[in-house]
Amino acid sequence: MNSIGLIVSTYNWPAALDRVLASIVGQTVLPGEVLVADDGSGPDTTALVAAWAARTSIPIIHVWQEDQGFRVARARNRALARASSDYLIFLDGDQVLDRHFVADHRRAARPGVVLRGSRSFLSPERTATVLATGKLPSWWQSGIRKRAAAMRLPWLAALLGSWRARHTEGHNIACWRADAVRINGFEERFEGWGGEDSEFVLRLLHAGLSKRRLRFGGVLYHLDHPPAARNLQRRNDGIYDETVSDSRIRAVVGLDQLGA
Repeated sequence: MNSIGLIVSTYNWPAALDRVLASIVGQTVLPGEVLVADDGSGPDTTALVAAWAARTSIPIIHVWQEDQGFRVARARNRALARASSDYLIFLDGDQVLDRHFVADHRRAARPGVVLRGSRSFLSPERTATVLATGKLPSWWQSGIRKRAAAMRLPWLAALLGSWRARHTEGHNIACWRADAVRINGFEERFEGWGGEDSEFVLRLLHAGLSKRRLRFGGVLYHLDHPPAARNLQRRNDGIYDETVSDSRIRAVVGLDQLGA
């Protein structure tokens, strides 16, 4: 593996993105590149990304698209088309990383595998503390939901290896760039909240990959915020169901629309 790239999706929450980028720059193993997949944020986010790019040796690339509603699948494809790393980790701009996050993913990476990490959820009070100070809690402290997902135990992770995952949730996912390109990236017919990441993972499985879950490592913390509108969820569920019934591998509207 020559390099690891992070693709971080974001939309108009620069305070959270600031903490995410700070957690990336502070990794024990630095990524080879960071691509901010921006779904139409305003100038505050542009300025923030530029400031971080100027203060670190890690290439931080701002991949912006016009705000035409919730189009995170397209934003991720635009970032994927710009990525040069062999291995890619996809996460959101409201997920702050433990400092060993990249190292843990690097250790668990295997050919022919899509890796699903875990996430713990911070309470509103704990989120406010993280945004104000940047200090992440320990797993035993208050204000954490799904506490087990915040436990980093490298010796146990090495002993168990990665676990076979049953579900197709897509948060905190990692795969080889070549595999993501082979399935034509994310399905851009997904608009609004829900399903585009799970459907992406499902098509990787249809393409012959196995799915593993990274346990006791790759820790990240989800910042609390109001839920996104889910008015298009039924339509998105229909696209997902098509992929299931057709055993579809390649996105109908995907990466090739960008000439990648």
